[in-house]
Amino acid sequence: MTQTIHLFVATADKHTTDRVASLSRGSHIAVVGSGPLDEQSIQAIAAIRPQVCLINAREAEATYLAFARRMFKDVPDTKVVLFGPSDDRSVMARAAASNVKNYLSEYITYPEFIQLLTDAEAGKPPQVACIFGQTAAALPPRPTSPLSAPRLTSIVRQCSTLGLHADDIAWYLSTDIEVIRSHLTGMLRKTDASSRRWTRLCYGAIAAAVLLVAYKALVASWTLGSRRIAVSGHVQYAAQPLDNGVIEFRSTDSKPAIIAGAVIQDGVYRISDRKGLLPGGYVVMVFSPESTSTESSSALSGAAPPARERIPEQYNSSSTQRVEVRRLGPNVFDFDIPKAYQEPQGSGPTQQE
Repeated sequence: MTQTIHLFVATADKHTTDRVASLSRGSHIAVVGSGPLDEQSIQAIAAIRPQVCLINAREAEATYLAFARRMFKDVPDTKVVLFGPSDDRSVMARAAASNVKNYLSEYITYPEFIQLLTDAEAGKPPQVACIFGQTAAALPPRPTSPLSAPRLTSIVRQCSTLGLHADDIAWYLSTDIEVIRSHLTGMLRKTDASSRRWTRLCYGAIAAAVLLVAYKALVASWTLGSRRIAVSGHVQYAAQPLDNGVIEFRSTDSKPAIIAGAVIQDGVYRISDRKGLLPGGYVVMVFSPESTSTESSSALSGAAPPARERIPEQYNSSSTQRVEVRRLGPNVFDFDIPKAYQEPQGSGPTQQE
């Protein structure tokens, strides 16, 4: 004879209570009580001692996780199951870390409902074939003895990549939250240092490119002399002065091509007449790598990737920007560059006559 499983439904939603009662009808699952996620329900569960408590996951995540952890502490023999939750993997990871035994969809069928509650009561882990089972299996096992600093750092990194916050990790590992925060901070510092190294390499490459452009301009100046023309202007990116980058002018009507460039600082660039341009048409290219330090909070392991070019292709590798350098000038060219992957606004560069 199948043993009756006593079930407490923690929810203030009558629809959820009725749905669970309907799914339990005619089975060995007996609903022995219900109530909201509050202290009174904790006391009722402690008095009734049901084998399983089903919590409505439509409540705020912080609310139902705090309720589950309180139950794990005060009524450890009662298994906790969430009903109708989100499918977000980080939400699942935080639930699994709170000793939740399974997730039940509100659209679950009668046989599935009975089987999952029976498995939860027996302490069986969720099936690895389900999404919740995969997420729960990805959690590192709770340590049974004190951890060394490297091992703790490894576990903290694994938990953080699953979406667990510092307080989740501290609760799951039964460790002081300040210890966890210290390890997270250390990992972030290492990631930031790696990102800064990549940034320096990228700017070194830019500096080398600028030196190459300057060298070409210098060689050309030996023959062109004073015929060079100064060029200057402003560069905006996403409606703000471009903090740093490189601008390059490449002639379109002379062979070999005349190239001149300058560093952009705080949205301003200038090419002096000594290294300037000859009269004629030029294609303009702007380059500026994206800073990698902004991604450090989401990449706590491994080396940071090379900085990505943030300027849209139509302003550099596939530039459609053209200007005409004139002998009588002034040759001032301003560029308003939209954010990458968006259509450029306006008609591009403007020339002050």
